[in-house]
Amino acid sequence: SGDTLHIWAWTYYENVDVDESLMIIGNGTGNTTVNATSSGIGFDIGVDVDDVTIRNLEIVSCGNTGGYNGIQANGDDAIIENVRVSKCHKGISVGGSGVWIGNSTVTNNYAYGINIYAGDSSTSTVKVYNNVVSWNTDYGIRNVEDDTIIKSNIIRNNSKGIYLSGAADTVILDNTIVDNYNNIEVYNYCPRLLIKNNLVSDADGNGMVLNGVSSDYIVIEGNTIKDNGDQGISIKHSDYFYLGNNT
Repeated sequence: SGDTLHIWAWTYYENVDVDESLMIIGNGTGNTTVNATSSGIGFDIGVDVDDVTIRNLEIVSCGNTGGYNGIQANGDDAIIENVRVSKCHKGISVGGSGVWIGNSTVTNNYAYGINIYAGDSSTSTVKVYNNVVSWNTDYGIRNVEDDTIIKSNIIRNNSKGIYLSGAADTVILDNTIVDNYNNIEVYNYCPRLLIKNNLVSDADGNGMVLNGVSSDYIVIEGNTIKDNGDQGISIKHSDYFYLGNNT
C-alpha cells in the first residue's frame, strides 16, 4: 500500500477497481484518458480503501446506467485533483469521509456532476474547491451530507446548480453559480448553513430557493444575486435567517 502508479499518455479502455491505498497519477487531462466503454465505473475506490489519490487524467464514457460513475469514492481521505470527467452517470460520487475534490472539470454527465452522500463513515469534512462543474443534466453538485465545504467553484449551465438536503452545517463560499435553472436549492434538514460571497446570477428560475422544514439558522451574507428569471431569494417553511450585505 502507499505506492505510486504513473499512467502515461494514452487512451486506456478500462474499468479500474482500486483495492489498496495508492497514488494514481496521469500525464495530464489532455494526454491520459481512461475510457470506461459504457460498461461501469471508471475508478471504483472500495469502502475500506483509504488515502487514495487520483490526479492528472481524464475519465470518459462510463455510460448512462445508474451507478456507472466516473469516480466512486467510498473510502476515506481520497484526493481527486486535476481530473476531467464526462459522459458518465455521475461524474464524481463520494460516500467516504474527508475527501478532497479540487481543480477539476466535471461536465456533460448524464445525471449529477458531483454527488456527496452519507456513506458508511462520515467523520470529517468533504471539500469541493476550485472546480468547474457544468452542463450536467441534473444537479451540478448534490450534497446530502453534513459539514461539506463548497468553495471557489464555477457551477454553471446545469439543470440545478447546488442542491442540499439533510446537509447541516454546509458552507457555500466564494463560488460563481450562474445560468442554472435554479442556482441554489435548499430543502429539508439543512440547519446552520453559511452561504457567503457567491455570485448567483442568470438563473432561468430562482437565484436561491430555500423551501424545506428544519432548515433554520441560515446565514446568507455578502452575495451578489442578480438577473435571475424568477426570484432572487425565496424562503419558505424554516426560520431564523440572517440576510446581510447582499446585493
